[in-house]
Amino acid sequence: KAELALGGFITTDAKTAFTVGLESSFAYCNKMASYDGLAPKIKAEDKDAYIKTMQEKYDAATSKLEIVMTQKWIADFGNSLGSYADLRRTGFPQVYNPDTDDDDDTYNTKEFPFVFPYASTSLITNVTIKDQDLGSRNVHETFVFWNQPKN
Repeated sequence: KAELALGGFITTDAKTAFTVGLESSFAYCNKMASYDGLAPKIKAEDKDAYIKTMQEKYDAATSKLEIVMTQKWIADFGNSLGSYADLRRTGFPQVYNPDTDDDDDTYNTKEFPFVFPYASTSLITNVTIKDQDLGSRNVHETFVFWNQPKN
């Protein structure tokens, strides 16, 4: 909702939606931790301190969308395709390249694939996949129907 509010698509206050999203993420983590009793729950004072810090960063940010999308990326751990789609769509978060010592070198400066390779189960069970799709397509040059380059 914070992203939609920042884009002017809904009238909800973006900072309030951002805070609700953070609260919900912490609540979900604690709920998951309670299932087996082995993982520690996040303490209320730690959660509150983190949220306060994120609100301060949000208030001071030149790009509030970057703050929102970075926190969404953290909350979406395990949802790699959703995170990938958000990164391709918004350019955030700025994920640093650990292969260099250059703080300005981010994966956002790298070439991202436009399509993903087919899963082996798809190749086995879907007889409609054309021969040219079986490894010969370049994932940096093949576009999906909804993401065609502009001429």
